[in-house]
Amino acid sequence: MASQTAAKSDKNYRNVVVTATDLTFGTKLDKAMLRTVRYPKDAVPNGAYSSMDSVAGQTTKVFMSAREPVTAIKLSSRGGGLSMLVRPSMRA
Repeated sequence: MASQTAAKSDKNYRNVVVTATDLTFGTKLDKAMLRTVRYPKDAVPNGAYSSMDSVAGQTTKVFMSAREPVTAIKLSSRGGGLSMLVRPSMRA
């Protein structure tokens, strides 16, 4: 009986990747900066990720607070904007 209740309860939740600490924009994400938490299905933000592998290596486009859900709109696969594209010896 308890296992049936647990199974029904699991169906109402989904894994969501969140930040482990505060992050600045232009931060290239690795697994040490991320955590996975359980969210009620009806509270999962649009564009949220359920696997750390799907966001590792991407770069933040905005400042993010600790325990904030990582969503597609907050990430860039190219880097952190113009500042990441200009060589260190150059200015923009």
